[in-house]
Amino acid sequence: MPYKSRLQMACPFMAVLILLACGLFTVPNPTPAPIQPTDTAAPPTETPTRLPPPTATLQPPSPRATITTTPAPEWVTDFAEPILAEISSRPPDLEDNFGWDTDAWEISHRDVTVNWKKSLKNGEMLLTGVTVQNHSIKFYDYVVEVNIRPTRQTTDHGYGIEFSNGMGDFSGNNIVSCGIRFRNNTANSGTFFSYCVGQQFEGEITLRPAFLFRLIVKGGRIAIYVEDKPLVYYEDDRYRLYRGSAPQFYLGAGAEAIAFSNFKVWNITKLEVP
Repeated sequence: MPYKSRLQMACPFMAVLILLACGLFTVPNPTPAPIQPTDTAAPPTETPTRLPPPTATLQPPSPRATITTTPAPEWVTDFAEPILAEISSRPPDLEDNFGWDTDAWEISHRDVTVNWKKSLKNGEMLLTGVTVQNHSIKFYDYVVEVNIRPTRQTTDHGYGIEFSNGMGDFSGNNIVSCGIRFRNNTANSGTFFSYCVGQQFEGEITLRPAFLFRLIVKGGRIAIYVEDKPLVYYEDDRYRLYRGSAPQFYLGAGAEAIAFSNFKVWNITKLEVP
């Protein structure tokens, strides 16, 4: 076959290939049919639950009561508290746990009754109808602490502490002597009587079966605490000026037995107070 005839036969075939390459004979993709929803119902609408109206109108809360605290007396904050804070950081200078009988407590024969007794038992000094004097306190400015436990209700002159600056005892006639006595009227209440440098106090007091007694003496200022609560305060410079040879300190009991324990003394002679 002549060359020209073969060329004429190949041309239509090449043309088809060219058209296919140009995309003229691209078969279009079929358009997908739309998807019909199987359920045409609208979504449910939530209805809010309404609470019934209150049957009664609530009253607004009443204002809270204001608590009014009673301020401590000035002598507590400016005199006693600084001293008690200072001794809390150091041990006592004298201490007696009444483990055995010593010469520290001498019986005062001026105040001995017929049935007087003095004994030591289980760390307590029991006194009945007698007063004893401590000879270990040889300084004028001090803090004394002692636990007191009345064994029964007292019916006589009660029990207590007496002290002076060396110029007399608790007779009521000496301006430099002081003392405080308690009497248990019932199981947890009683009365107290206090006398110091010409001043007298009497009053009701709540007494526990055993309580802590604390005495602060500094110069002419004297404070007495019972169960960490301030009870009596004196201020008289005569107690500082009229000093005898040595201070005196007593523990005493009436007709009923009184137990004393944990006796402690701090020397505050060099302590400066306002």
